[in-house]
Amino acid sequence: MTNVVEVNAELENAYKKFELGDLPIFLNTEKISIRKLFKILTVSELSNLSTVEAMNFYLYCQFFKNRLLYSPFFQKNLAYIDSKLIELKNRINGWLEKYEKMLKITKSESDVTWLDDNINLLIDGREALNSVPGRCDYYDKKVSAYLARQADNKFLQDIQSECAAEFIQLSNLFSEIGRIIGREWEQD
Repeated sequence: MTNVVEVNAELENAYKKFELGDLPIFLNTEKISIRKLFKILTVSELSNLSTVEAMNFYLYCQFFKNRLLYSPFFQKNLAYIDSKLIELKNRINGWLEKYEKMLKITKSESDVTWLDDNINLLIDGREALNSVPGRCDYYDKKVSAYLARQADNKFLQDIQSECAAEFIQLSNLFSEIGRIIGREWEQD
């Protein structure tokens, strides 16, 4: 048991050195830093997140999961975000179904293109949500390998750059998905 805590402490210390740059993280439409997010996740309970915020917080909760489980607030926030994930996937699936029905009756080429683009975005978003835990584990493994080899800082900087680029891409994708599913929808 001591080894697990030690490894997590080493990982946490390595991640504290991470400089992920200007990630698009928002809470109540206010842009926040990764440090502020870290603090929010460990000292306050999340509630009433918007669609885009819920998707992005899911990403970051998964990213911090192996390091913040010591915090009772984080455990509650992780449970809240995991429950929102089910809702988000259901809403994505509902919009996919709606757009696929519309696609069958649409004649306009520009409308078909618009529907196809939205369908592809929704599919990409659903797949991205499913891949988030694995991607976060991937970074944990890379940082653990860095720690085990006592590699130079360039190796850690490469991991940081890769992680930041991927998180920016995912955050932008989640913003696009939020634009689509953020509205209320009714199933026929």
